Amino acid sequence: MPDMPDSDLNRKRLEVLDALSSGANLSEAAAAAGAHRNTIAYWRRSYPEFHRAFAHAQDDRAILRREKADAFLDRAFQTLGDALSDPKASPSTRVKAAIFIIQTALAPRSEQTDQAPQYLRYAPRHQPPLRRPAQP
Repeated sequence: MPDMPDSDLNRKRLEVLDALSSGANLSEAAAAAGAHRNTIAYWRRSYPEFHRAFAHAQDDRAILRREKADAFLDRAFQTLGDALSDPKASPSTRVKAAIFIIQTALAPRSEQTDQAPQYLRYAPRHQPPLRRPAQP
């Protein structure tokens, strides 16, 4: 990767993080920042602050996806209920719907829903700005 001023590198990393937080996948985030996905992997390995911020952006993306899925949750369960009640539905469809509902109802709550994510529990209150480490 050619040398570039720290501000350009920081801008690119922030663009990646912003795109991920907004729901983009890794390839889309890389393209939005004008970086290659391998460069992002390098940043994750080489810059601890970027690694933490990347994990936070992935959590934001997961929350966004769950919120989008939640908008269809009632309709999805209604569809399952309709499949269970429909005498014309195949027995395998009714069984699959019943199994899904039972598994969902009996699934234990995730530890992550009860606690703050690990990166928030151990992160210092003030993060220094992203900067390039000194070359050895």
